[in-house]
Amino acid sequence: MQTATYTPGYSAPVLSFIERRRADTHAGFFLPQLMPGWSVLDAGCGPGTITLGLARKVAPGVVTGIDLEDSQFAKSSEQARREGLAVEFRKASVYDLPFREHCFDAVFSHALLEHLADPIAGLAEFRRVLKPGGLIGVRSGIWAAFSSTRSHSVRPKG
Repeated sequence: MQTATYTPGYSAPVLSFIERRRADTHAGFFLPQLMPGWSVLDAGCGPGTITLGLARKVAPGVVTGIDLEDSQFAKSSEQARREGLAVEFRKASVYDLPFREHCFDAVFSHALLEHLADPIAGLAEFRRVLKPGGLIGVRSGIWAAFSSTRSHSVRPKG
C-alpha cells in the first residue's frame, strides 16, 4: 500500500487555516450538482468542515469523510451529531479505500491530489468506489501562487 505525506503538516497555523474551509466557499462549484439522498465520499477531508456542508446538501443522504490523520475529526463529528447529519469519519488512505465498488453517488476532494505521490492511483480509487454515472469533484490549490485555485467536476465514462 502506498502512503502519502501531507506536506504542509499539522502545525497550529495550518490547522487553523484548513478549519476555516467550508463547502459553500471551497466546494461551491460542486454543491449544485448534488442531490438529496445521495451517498458522498469526501476524500482527504481534513477537519471535516467541508464534509458537514456536503452532508447538509445531500441530507438525508450519507457523507463519509476520510483522511490519514483522524485526530482532526472530533469537532465536526460532534457538530454532525448536534445537527442530526448522517456523517461518518474514518481514517483511510485514498490509495486503498475501504469501501466496496460502486457505492458512492459522488466523490469530492479538496487540496489532496497535489500532495499524493501518485495522484492517478488516488483517482482510480475514486472511480472504483463511484457508482456508474456518478460525479467526481476535485478542487486543488496552486500552492506556489496560493491565491489561485482550480475546480472541476466530471462524470467518468464507462
